[in-house]
Amino acid sequence: MHFMSKTQEQRDEIRRRLPHGSISRIAESIGRSRMAVSNWFHGSQSLEVEVAVLKELERVTRLQQEVDSKVKELLD
Repeated sequence: MHFMSKTQEQRDEIRRRLPHGSISRIAESIGRSRMAVSNWFHGSQSLEVEVAVLKELERVTRLQQEVDSKVKELLD
């Protein structure tokens, strides 16, 4: 199966946006090692890891938006 892989620049940006502990959370969610997830960030190909990484990025982004919204609501 061929899938569209993220560029190294995209992987680096995703890694920067994820908080500490995300690699462990991703690995646990798919039953893989932290090294397997880390390897994806360094260029290895794994559709399973890629999907899990993107789901975690989506989760973290949604939480950050909720926090930002709540802060704005409380401070305005």
